[in-house]
Amino acid sequence: MRCRGGIAGGARLVVRLAAIAAVLLPGLAVAQAPPSRTERAATEIVSTDALAPYLAIVAQEVAATYGLPPAAIRTGTAEAMFASFCAGPGAANPDMLALDRRMGRSQLELCRRNEVDRIVELGFGIDAVTLAGRRGGPFTGVTAMQLYRALAAEVVENDRFVANPFKRWREIDPALPDVEINVVVPEAGSDLRLLLGETVLQDGCRDVPAVRAIFSARDRVARCVALRSDGPVREVATAEARAQALSDAPEGALAVLGFELPARAASTLTVLAIDGIRPTYASIVDDSYPATRRVFVYVKRQNMRDAQGIGVVRGLAEFMAELTSERMVGPDGKLAQLGMVALPAPERVELRRIARSLQIVTR
Repeated sequence: MRCRGGIAGGARLVVRLAAIAAVLLPGLAVAQAPPSRTERAATEIVSTDALAPYLAIVAQEVAATYGLPPAAIRTGTAEAMFASFCAGPGAANPDMLALDRRMGRSQLELCRRNEVDRIVELGFGIDAVTLAGRRGGPFTGVTAMQLYRALAAEVVENDRFVANPFKRWREIDPALPDVEINVVVPEAGSDLRLLLGETVLQDGCRDVPAVRAIFSARDRVARCVALRSDGPVREVATAEARAQALSDAPEGALAVLGFELPARAASTLTVLAIDGIRPTYASIVDDSYPATRRVFVYVKRQNMRDAQGIGVVRGLAEFMAELTSERMVGPDGKLAQLGMVALPAPERVELRRIARSLQIVTR
């Protein structure tokens, strides 16, 4: 018996059967076409000021590659951004947190008490600050204490704070070169300026009795990191401009730079040891060089979409994949071009494994 209508009739029959199945078997229809529903369009990230430039580069790549809305990045103090991230899961709170230090156990416990208990930790690189001079110059190294006394707006003399009186390095320590203090530094608020303050300057002033006697931690830090404005210290915005200013300055001038530029300009610049340790790739990645910090991103796994495409926001898996890629965190990656020091290859492989498996931090 022939089927009337040929191929066209058969197609109409298939359409009718599919329509009947959609009515009688709604579960089957859902399984064939899973919904995609999120509570928020764009990823929300909270970050310390210093790490925001890194995140912005990653967010741009994610938006361009996946066609997602650009992530919203909000910056502030580490304490405020941590409190925002750990306030709870869901669309009302941020999806990711970027910190220039590793979350401690007590911080993780606070998050867990607020039901933020599925966190992925990604340590994605190292920031380092160096002190450089012209090759052949009189310096080989300084201590953190000596640098603090050279740069600080106020120093302690006879147990009280006074405007910094030092004009020449030898006035600080007879063992130092007899040249004028002339240091080119990054602008206030920049990543390197913050890192200089957090590592070298605070370390250099922490044992000063008058500083230790200040009750407020905020006031102690302010005393340590405030730089003089009477001439020996100059602010210059970019690393290239600071290197040029160093080249044009008198003998004995120094510049605060990242790690990457002095390494590229080794024929004209030399980096100084700080507290006896020279900044090399080895001394940075093993944390023996004092002016470094490891940087981290924390991802709220609870805010990711599930297998059915339902959740708080789309883009967290994509952001983690981009952040941990070689084109971002490799030695020649985009973040290295901004001054970040790449992790050793085995650590980068482990970083990608953690991102792919969504491994939850358990300490």
